[in-house]
Amino acid sequence: LWVRIQHQGHSRDRTKRETERLELKILVGTNLERLSRLEGVTVTKYQDHVLPAILKQLINCKDSIAQEYLMDCIIQVFPDEFHLKTLDMFLDTCCQPQGTVNVRNIIISIIGRLSNYAQADATNIPEEIELFQIFSGKVTQIIQSRTEMPPEDILALQSALIKLALNVYPAETSYVDQVLQNTFNIFEEEKGRAKGCSAELSRMLRVPIDHYGDILTILQLEHFTPLFSFLDYKIRKELCVYIAEHVIQADTHIDSHDQVDLFFVMISCLIADQPDQSAEPEDPEDFEIEQSLVGRLVHQLTSSVPDQQFLILNMCKKHLMSGGDKRIQYTLPSLIFRAMELCRVYHD
Repeated sequence: LWVRIQHQGHSRDRTKRETERLELKILVGTNLERLSRLEGVTVTKYQDHVLPAILKQLINCKDSIAQEYLMDCIIQVFPDEFHLKTLDMFLDTCCQPQGTVNVRNIIISIIGRLSNYAQADATNIPEEIELFQIFSGKVTQIIQSRTEMPPEDILALQSALIKLALNVYPAETSYVDQVLQNTFNIFEEEKGRAKGCSAELSRMLRVPIDHYGDILTILQLEHFTPLFSFLDYKIRKELCVYIAEHVIQADTHIDSHDQVDLFFVMISCLIADQPDQSAEPEDPEDFEIEQSLVGRLVHQLTSSVPDQQFLILNMCKKHLMSGGDKRIQYTLPSLIFRAMELCRVYHD
């Protein structure tokens, strides 16, 4: 009735019909909430009878507003343990609603709920339930099946997966890298799909930076820096400044020349001219601030082993010299002072 009433009656009765439909919507939600509280609704009964019946109604109604509301009701009113036991069934249904249904919000909602449940007590999630892998697989499937999905929705889903991995599996950096790799593959296959979403992608990349608080962990993520290629120049440079400031504020020391190489590649926007940057001259004051920041970074690249420090300084020289005369006047003095310090160490 709730679905049918939308298409019944004359157009002049539209306001009255919408009021009646809202009342029916509240009635549907209230009944689902009452159903969730019945003592006889066990996990098994919910899995075998209740959820399949609701999902059947949901799919058959073919109304996007009803589908989205019903799925949100399911997430909100039934217990977390029920969702864990029926996660595959529920997520499979997410692939079937009308194309206009905002699947993004539904998936993010269920990820958030189960993430909070897992954080409350790690034993809440049975070992046999690979929460991250289940969500990752279904999100990939949904993105592939919905070729019209906006890039900002794709990034919102991927950000939710990153937060799930960070909160529930903090030791598994490979999970975060897996999300980054999947995101790269999606945008690499369809170059135009990433257009216009630099701000959203930048926000996604800041999530692991803020969580780990350690650039050394970020450098271990193989697919982090490649995503920079989908950022426009302005957003990319802002992110590089954010990373550089983060390293200095956290007083992080990068102590191997290989890591220094990876780090300079990551912040290359601050190190040398880029093919996609504007032909117009940069603001002199902003440029000076950015290059002074790079000069301060040199002091964070340090090793207690003299020979390793020598390799680090050589790597610094390789990257900094690519910046040209306009940059080295700000960056080279720091490198020279570090070289003089190393000379004293060798002399002693």
